[in-house]
Amino acid sequence: DDSVQALGKLLPDGLVVAAFDLVDHGKGLPGSLDVPIDLISLVIKYTTSWGRSFFEVIEFEENRKVSIDLPSPTVCYCSCPAFAFNVLMSDKQATCKHVLAVQIARKLNMCIERAITQDELVAVLCD
Repeated sequence: DDSVQALGKLLPDGLVVAAFDLVDHGKGLPGSLDVPIDLISLVIKYTTSWGRSFFEVIEFEENRKVSIDLPSPTVCYCSCPAFAFNVLMSDKQATCKHVLAVQIARKLNMCIERAITQDELVAVLCD
């Protein structure tokens, strides 16, 4: 697809593939308990009652919190070390694989969507 090729030209080698890998591993997993935990990765979209959305990317037992469309100079955020170092501190990359996976999953309608209460949101963000 032209969009994937364009991403490959803008982002470092392997980042686009890694992001698609995160989205693809989550395909069809809800409710499937026979998949080894080390193969599970998925994108969860949490939506609050006031309409704000937050994302969680689960990858090999690691949970990364992702926010996009932020009203700040940095329009997205990820809790992974690569985002902190390569995006925020050294400006080596425009994004990390988790933020890109969220964008891809949103575009392909592959996010697992869950409503979340204020207390649940606090628990997710503090986990």
